[in-house]
Amino acid sequence: SLVPRSGGTASAPIVLRAAAPGTASILSDTSELVRLSKPWWVFANLDFVGGCGVQGCEHALHITGEAKNVIVRNNSFSGYNAPIKANANGARGPAPDNLLIEANRLTSDAPQRTGTSVTFIDVVATDRLRVTGNIISDFGKDGSDHTSYGVFAKGGSVNPVIDRNYVRCADRHRGGTRVGISLGGGGTAPSLCSTPGCAQETRGGIVRGNVVESCSDVGIYLNKAADSLIANNTLIGTRG
Repeated sequence: SLVPRSGGTASAPIVLRAAAPGTASILSDTSELVRLSKPWWVFANLDFVGGCGVQGCEHALHITGEAKNVIVRNNSFSGYNAPIKANANGARGPAPDNLLIEANRLTSDAPQRTGTSVTFIDVVATDRLRVTGNIISDFGKDGSDHTSYGVFAKGGSVNPVIDRNYVRCADRHRGGTRVGISLGGGGTAPSLCSTPGCAQETRGGIVRGNVVESCSDVGIYLNKAADSLIANNTLIGTRG
């Protein structure tokens, strides 16, 4: 795994990118490719490919702790159970706030044979998340509870915005319970939640202007999602 030791600044972020999209691929067979706990990083124009087989690698990018103001833009991800994972460092620890995930493509060739979470954008206990303009498709879990998500924010996250994404739960493969977009997910263990007892999984969340289709379960799901706005979304072939 790669563990960066330095962070950037607002005027000089650290940038890891290809000069042009489609010109650089990173193939990994480790559980986590990058574990980032430093602020002001940008990842752009890269193809992240998990080489762990049908069980899937866990994360291409694990963004945690002090990794605030990180941008993940215009990359592709395949072969990971949770390609982009972001979470606080414990219930009262620092969190990777102001995370922007924009214009990426996330997919997998087959359902992941794993007992761990299959959620392509998995964000827990952060503030001011923005997930916008991504293509998220073919997330499936062949193991344990057989439940998977395209994207969720949970764990006491505040003011997450999920907008203008295209989420196709099933295209090249099907099976299991697939949920498109969720505020709250399946719930968070109290030890990992930023609100006492996880009374609120999210607060002030916005899900707006997305297209969600071909889901075996609901297209948009709310669980303890206080003060949410759900507006101008299109759901096709889901359970509502």
